[in-house]
Amino acid sequence: MKNHEIADKITKAAINHFGEKLASVLLYGSSLSARRLPNDLDIIVVLKERESPEDLSFLRFERSKYDIEIDLQIINIPDIHSDSFAHDTHGQFVISFLHHANPIYGKNPFLDFFPKYTQRVTSVIQKAQYYYFRAKRLQANDVHPGNQQDFSFHRKKLILMLSDFWLVYSGKVDTLDEPEELNHVISILTRKSPYSGEVNFLLDDSLSFNWGNIFSLYQKYYFAILDILRPAAQTNISFVGDIYTESHVIGSNKLMIIASGCPSDYDEREMIHFLHIRGYDVVNFHYTATGKSKGTKFKLPQNDLLDVLSACKKQYEGVSVIANSYGGYAALALRNHIQLQINKIIAISPVVDFKKVQNISTLPKYLSENHPGWYRFEKQEFANFLQNAPKIDNNHPKNTIIIHGKFDEQIKIDDIENYCKNFSIELKPLKSSHLSLNRLTRENLDVLDGIL
Repeated sequence: MKNHEIADKITKAAINHFGEKLASVLLYGSSLSARRLPNDLDIIVVLKERESPEDLSFLRFERSKYDIEIDLQIINIPDIHSDSFAHDTHGQFVISFLHHANPIYGKNPFLDFFPKYTQRVTSVIQKAQYYYFRAKRLQANDVHPGNQQDFSFHRKKLILMLSDFWLVYSGKVDTLDEPEELNHVISILTRKSPYSGEVNFLLDDSLSFNWGNIFSLYQKYYFAILDILRPAAQTNISFVGDIYTESHVIGSNKLMIIASGCPSDYDEREMIHFLHIRGYDVVNFHYTATGKSKGTKFKLPQNDLLDVLSACKKQYEGVSVIANSYGGYAALALRNHIQLQINKIIAISPVVDFKKVQNISTLPKYLSENHPGWYRFEKQEFANFLQNAPKIDNNHPKNTIIIHGKFDEQIKIDDIENYCKNFSIELKPLKSSHLSLNRLTRENLDVLDGIL
């Protein structure tokens, strides 16, 4: 009997047993792999309420009917929370993998949950540590695997270490079934090509391997994961004129400047961590007369960004900008400053014409009532800027990319499409509403992989 037939039989039995209590049945993990083994099946039964001992007995009985390896899990909707869910021994990062689970019955409940990027990174490190510490315990106690089944177990765990890393590095869920994929990921993780036989062992169950080589892979991947996902960053605070700036330094020769939206608490930790992982030093700043910056007079956001850029160009060979919404307007307005030699501008849900932003006339009042501490300039100054700010007229779109939500109610996708068409700017539309930088790291991180 084929795997999918067994999965269908278990699903029908679950429907009969649980009735209205059943929310969904999901096929996940190696069951979705192009190279899945005929004796491997991963199923999650999701309930609308908490399970009973009788429910567990039912699942145990169903599992015993079939002579294949079945990982049959049961969870319930009340236990699924982005900030605390840890399926099996995994952490929050597993929710990203479960987004891709195949629902045999019902809907996939994990599609509504997006853990913070920093939480996902921490949980990937913890999982890699668990795999490595277990291997280290075997090594220390001289309990070495000696048969093909043991080798297959460790082969699977090593590939999981790589795919978990790849998730938080690139935002992509990949089973790493093909030699080219594995070569690519190992080369990025370890910063050198795999050694002879490494990829073949990971993909071919017919190949034996000695324990010394297997343990060396655990060790190599674990140390490399720590090195990349836990960079040693130093934060320096300074002022560029009245502008408060934070420099988050890992010792790179390339810099990404963050231009936040409006209003903003300027807490861009998730994006900063991701940029560190991708090898960037990062600078974020507070607009004049807002946040921790000095001053009481309104200043054009593009002029603030220009001042920060000019200061940073003295220290770095390559400077790029990632900006969203209000900050996106500032970044696009500077595109004509050829002398700045900006390497790249990535604008997320940017404003290109304030006159077309939905309910823009109410923004000054909204800020004064709901974010009274965000700014210190006169409300009328800001209102005048919003009413009179020119539409971005950009004749130099080189190395500019716009990422925008198709369902953005504040800045309509039609206006962005027309703008990009008029100035030959690359547009990456997403099935999303208005995007913040941190939200992008949680929900659409993969879109940045081919850009950075």
